[in-house]
Amino acid sequence: MRHFRKTTNFLITLSLILAVGCSSQGGHTTGKSADYPKKTITGVIPWGAGGDTDSISRAIAPLAEKHLGQSIVLSNKTGANGAIGLQYVVDKNADGYHAYFSDECSVQHGSL
Repeated sequence: MRHFRKTTNFLITLSLILAVGCSSQGGHTTGKSADYPKKTITGVIPWGAGGDTDSISRAIAPLAEKHLGQSIVLSNKTGANGAIGLQYVVDKNADGYHAYFSDECSVQHGSL
Protein backbone atom coordinates (compact mmCIF):
# COMPACT_ATOMS: atom_id res chain seq x y z
CA MET A 1 0.00 0.00 0.00
CA ARG A 2 2.86 2.34 0.80
CA HIS A 3 4.36 1.80 -2.66
CA PHE A 4 0.98 2.59 -4.25
CA ARG A 5 0.78 5.89 -2.36
CA LYS A 6 4.31 6.87 -3.37
CA THR A 7 3.61 5.99 -6.99
CA THR A 8 0.28 7.84 -6.96
CA ASN A 9 1.81 10.94 -5.37
CA PHE A 10 4.63 10.89 -7.90
CA LEU A 11 2.20 10.60 -10.84
CA ILE A 12 -0.02 13.39 -9.52
CA THR A 13 2.97 15.67 -8.98
CA LEU A 14 4.43 14.88 -12.39
CA SER A 15 1.08 15.43 -14.11
CA LEU A 16 0.64 18.82 -12.45
CA ILE A 17 4.16 19.90 -13.36
CA LEU A 18 3.57 18.91 -16.98
CA ALA A 19 0.14 20.54 -17.10
CA VAL A 20 1.40 23.81 -15.65
CA GLY A 21 4.55 23.75 -17.76
CA CYS A 22 2.70 23.04 -20.99
CA SER A 23 0.09 25.70 -20.33
CA SER A 24 2.64 28.33 -19.34
CA GLN A 25 3.68 30.94 -21.86
CA GLY A 26 6.34 32.58 -19.79
CA GLY A 27 3.74 34.52 -17.83
CA HIS A 28 2.31 36.15 -20.95
CA THR A 29 -1.05 35.30 -22.45
CA THR A 30 -2.45 36.72 -25.62
CA GLY A 31 -5.56 36.32 -27.70
CA LYS A 32 -8.19 33.75 -26.85
CA SER A 33 -5.97 31.78 -24.46
CA ALA A 34 -6.09 34.64 -21.96
CA ASP A 35 -9.80 33.96 -21.45
CA TYR A 36 -9.56 30.15 -21.24
CA PRO A 37 -11.41 28.44 -19.69
CA LYS A 38 -14.77 30.18 -19.71
CA LYS A 39 -16.89 27.10 -19.02
CA THR A 40 -16.80 23.62 -17.52
CA ILE A 41 -14.31 21.16 -19.00
CA THR A 42 -15.42 17.61 -19.74
CA GLY A 43 -12.87 14.91 -19.00
CA VAL A 44 -13.42 11.54 -20.64
CA ILE A 45 -11.93 8.44 -19.03
CA PRO A 46 -11.97 5.50 -21.47
CA TRP A 47 -11.91 2.87 -18.72
CA GLY A 48 -14.34 1.65 -16.08
CA ALA A 49 -14.98 3.36 -12.78
CA GLY A 50 -12.68 2.38 -9.92
CA GLY A 51 -9.68 1.43 -12.03
CA ASP A 52 -6.24 3.03 -11.81
CA THR A 53 -6.82 5.58 -14.58
CA ASP A 54 -10.18 6.55 -13.10
CA SER A 55 -8.80 6.89 -9.57
CA ILE A 56 -5.78 8.95 -10.58
CA SER A 57 -7.84 11.17 -12.90
CA ARG A 58 -10.31 11.86 -10.10
CA ALA A 59 -7.43 12.71 -7.76
CA ILE A 60 -5.82 15.10 -10.26
CA ALA A 61 -9.01 16.85 -11.45
CA PRO A 62 -9.63 18.88 -8.24
CA LEU A 63 -6.04 20.12 -8.31
CA ALA A 64 -6.39 21.16 -11.95
CA GLU A 65 -9.73 22.85 -11.15
CA LYS A 66 -7.99 25.08 -8.60
CA HIS A 67 -5.36 26.06 -11.16
CA LEU A 68 -7.86 26.65 -13.99
CA GLY A 69 -10.65 28.23 -11.96
CA GLN A 70 -13.28 26.04 -13.62
CA SER A 71 -14.91 22.71 -12.93
CA ILE A 72 -13.83 19.50 -14.63
CA VAL A 73 -16.61 16.96 -15.00
CA LEU A 74 -15.24 13.46 -15.49
CA SER A 75 -17.20 10.71 -17.20
CA ASN A 76 -16.33 7.14 -18.06
CA LYS A 77 -16.92 6.10 -21.67
CA THR A 78 -15.83 2.49 -21.82
CA GLY A 79 -15.60 -0.06 -24.58
CA ALA A 80 -13.47 -1.24 -27.49
CA ASN A 81 -10.27 -1.10 -25.45
CA GLY A 82 -10.60 2.66 -24.93
CA ALA A 83 -11.54 3.53 -28.52
CA ILE A 84 -15.12 4.55 -27.61
CA GLY A 85 -13.92 7.26 -25.22
CA LEU A 86 -11.22 8.42 -27.63
CA GLN A 87 -13.64 8.64 -30.56
CA TYR A 88 -16.05 10.63 -28.39
CA VAL A 89 -13.36 13.26 -27.73
CA VAL A 90 -12.11 13.24 -31.34
CA ASP A 91 -15.66 13.94 -32.57
CA LYS A 92 -15.94 17.07 -30.39
CA ASN A 93 -14.74 20.53 -31.39
CA ALA A 94 -11.05 21.08 -30.75
CA ASP A 95 -11.79 23.93 -28.36
CA GLY A 96 -10.04 22.64 -25.24
CA TYR A 97 -13.24 21.81 -23.39
CA HIS A 98 -13.10 18.04 -23.94
CA ALA A 99 -10.04 16.27 -22.55
CA TYR A 100 -9.04 12.63 -22.90
CA PHE A 101 -7.82 11.20 -19.59
CA SER A 102 -5.85 8.08 -20.44
CA ASP A 103 -2.55 6.41 -19.72
CA GLU A 104 -1.86 4.93 -23.13
CA CYS A 105 -0.84 5.84 -26.64
CA SER A 106 -4.08 6.63 -28.45
CA VAL A 107 -2.52 6.28 -31.90
CA GLN A 108 -3.04 2.52 -31.64
CA HIS A 109 -6.79 3.01 -32.05
CA GLY A 110 -6.50 4.57 -35.47
CA SER A 111 -8.85 7.42 -34.46
CA LEU A 112 -6.22 10.09 -34.70
